[in-house]
Amino acid sequence: MMAMELIFRAYKRGESSFFLAPRHELLRQAAKKLDTWLPLGYGMITANERGVMDLYQPIQVASVDTLVSRVIKRQKLVLPPVHNVILDEAHLYMTQYRTALIDMFPTSRIYGFTATPAKGNGRPLDIGFQSLIEAATVRELTEAGYLVPVHYKAPSLPDLKKARELAGKSKRDYTDKEMDEAMLPLIGDIPENWLRYAADRRTVVFAHSVGNSVWLAQRFRELGVAAEHCDGTAESGYRDDVFGRFESGETQVLCNVDLATYGYDLPAISCVVIARPTTSVVRYYQMIGRGMRVEPGKEDCLLIDHAGVVHEHGFVAEDRHWSIKSLTKSLKGSRKKRSGDREKKELHLRCKRCGCVFGGSLTCPDCGYYFEKTAKRFTVVDGELQELERRDPAAEMERRQFYAELLSFAQLSGYKPGWAAYAYEAKYKTMPPDEWRFRTKPAPVSNATDKFVKFLRIRRARSRKKSASA
Repeated sequence: MMAMELIFRAYKRGESSFFLAPRHELLRQAAKKLDTWLPLGYGMITANERGVMDLYQPIQVASVDTLVSRVIKRQKLVLPPVHNVILDEAHLYMTQYRTALIDMFPTSRIYGFTATPAKGNGRPLDIGFQSLIEAATVRELTEAGYLVPVHYKAPSLPDLKKARELAGKSKRDYTDKEMDEAMLPLIGDIPENWLRYAADRRTVVFAHSVGNSVWLAQRFRELGVAAEHCDGTAESGYRDDVFGRFESGETQVLCNVDLATYGYDLPAISCVVIARPTTSVVRYYQMIGRGMRVEPGKEDCLLIDHAGVVHEHGFVAEDRHWSIKSLTKSLKGSRKKRSGDREKKELHLRCKRCGCVFGGSLTCPDCGYYFEKTAKRFTVVDGELQELERRDPAAEMERRQFYAELLSFAQLSGYKPGWAAYAYEAKYKTMPPDEWRFRTKPAPVSNATDKFVKFLRIRRARSRKKSASA
């Protein structure tokens, strides 16, 4: 809707717009929005040519891969100048050809839309965007009623760790190829748990491979559940038929790999089953997002997580740090911050009675089980307690001023900043606080500090002389 609003405003200004999307279903949804919400003429550039290709229309709905093929690879299509280019699912434009396609609009305003502004590995989107506008967080949208809350069913951490050890994959990093060769065991029977928790819900199941997805659909059908599988290799007509039956309710469970992961708009979905592990917060968000859209009578979305990804990535409504800036060097021993990292990790509890995973309370929201606090013995060693002196702000300011002067002396003498920290330690018997070391600007050297540095030099010279004579 936000993209359509931008297109409409541009149209009223007499400007042209391109809406680019990476998948057939997303193009179909955009065209449907234009037909119903903005009754304006538009052209379509797609491989199946179902729409009308008319480059003279001021609004174009185009497949990004079709444009890559016709404009860059085969050079059979020349694009007209355009004022605005809107990239749907902007986190998917990191490939060489898609980036080259964006570069063919040097004078256009580029708008990227995505719920997950990050690469799959968590690195920021550094493809030329100048600013990141977070219209609202998932938490804010949920509290305002634009998204439904999520309830979680997931394995306990001990079960998950044991499964990874059995699979010989104790580390969290694994590739799709490794999953094919030695799939991490999933916790719990998938159709059985679905019948237990979500038998009356429209459900999308995400498997790790096409073979797994086909097998799961068969398992569901054997239990009398209307289920189908679909993948990206199917022809568009067949895919339309499968999605049509799912949208009408004729099919209750849709099994897939990544086909319905991002952008798929069916608010009737109220259950998401994750039957694959993933280290990507982008994929995690996109999968669970399929079930969070609002529908009349829909109260929540149930996430049935058989791979423990909720333990890895947290609750979807937790506040996160999104960024389009390149990563900066981290401190030694500290972890680099990625786009999509949680701002503050919340406590996750798994109900011992019903398996619900929740946070923010000690009472299970599903069955009412209360986690009573248990006693935990701790060890006591002999020792004496001492009275601590209250921190003197004036003395702290004096110390910080001294450190700032040492930084200035280091610059003038060609020393590294670490010299100032060790000189500070020589006087106060402790290193300067970390926040000082990165936020303190050098200050002019006072006479007292200059004398102290001379004292250090004399002491060091005596120490060397003494060592040489020994």
